[in-house]
Amino acid sequence: MLVRRNKVAGALEWLKLNHVDYADVDISYENLKGYSENSPPIVVDFKLSSENDLHENKESLPVNEG
Repeated sequence: MLVRRNKVAGALEWLKLNHVDYADVDISYENLKGYSENSPPIVVDFKLSSENDLHENKESLPVNEG
């Protein structure tokens, strides 16, 4: 997921102006500067050692399958 800090800041500013529940939210522009505009804030790596591991390990299946 790519988080573009300028879009997040704009969305929060809009919410402050247009939604009563966000009126007193303090936006930390300093924290927003910590996010890159061109890369995701975190990287998630998933490696399946073999196709059989997915089918043998029932805990790794979604709740609505299996």
